[in-house]
Amino acid sequence: MKCKQSGFTLIEIIVTVVIVAILSAMILTFLSDSLVKSSDPVKRFQKTTELHKIMANIMADYNKYPKWRSETPYAGNSFIVPTIRNGYYYTTSGGGTSGTNEPPIWPTPCDSCPSCSSCASCPSCASCLSSPCFSSCASCPSCATVSDGSVVPVVQWNWGGCLPSLATLQGSIGPENSEQNNAYGTYHVEKNRFVLFTSDSEVDDTTGKNKTLKVTITNAQGGTLTALFISN
Repeated sequence: MKCKQSGFTLIEIIVTVVIVAILSAMILTFLSDSLVKSSDPVKRFQKTTELHKIMANIMADYNKYPKWRSETPYAGNSFIVPTIRNGYYYTTSGGGTSGTNEPPIWPTPCDSCPSCSSCASCPSCASCLSSPCFSSCASCPSCATVSDGSVVPVVQWNWGGCLPSLATLQGSIGPENSEQNNAYGTYHVEKNRFVLFTSDSEVDDTTGKNKTLKVTITNAQGGTLTALFISN
């Protein structure tokens, strides 16, 4: 009497292998495009992050010093700018604690010193620096120093120098439609011009006031980032 053996025949195994191969090919064809492109969002995020870093570098270059804060301890050799930018920065050598209210007048050698009347007509800090009377004004304590606060030691803010202008920043960023690889990073300058906003619309600033600089940078992956830089 013969025993009946259990198991698959060779034909059944071959048929199963063929079916599995066909199904695998179908699934791979269906998913291959998704698998290949699955890293695209990550790459786009990385490139966008790079643009944000570049713009942060540009902003840090323009806003080099923090704004004045009330009732704040300042160490020696601290640097600040007034809460409303006036084109200058100030420093203290001895340190101290600032007052409750901001000093009403920040000294500017270009236009505050009585003995420096010829500087008062200077249209910019740069032209004032080139004026013959500048050196005497800058060294005049009554013209270049202001006391801040009532807590001893009182902060003595000294006129430190000129802040970078928007025109200087515009030149550092680079001309429109140019490729840049500089201290800020690697980017393409899409827009870098002074603008005005009137009646909810944006127009190029042809007045020469140059108060608002609009900057748009892009990268090779199509990322775009825009920022406005405003001068008081």
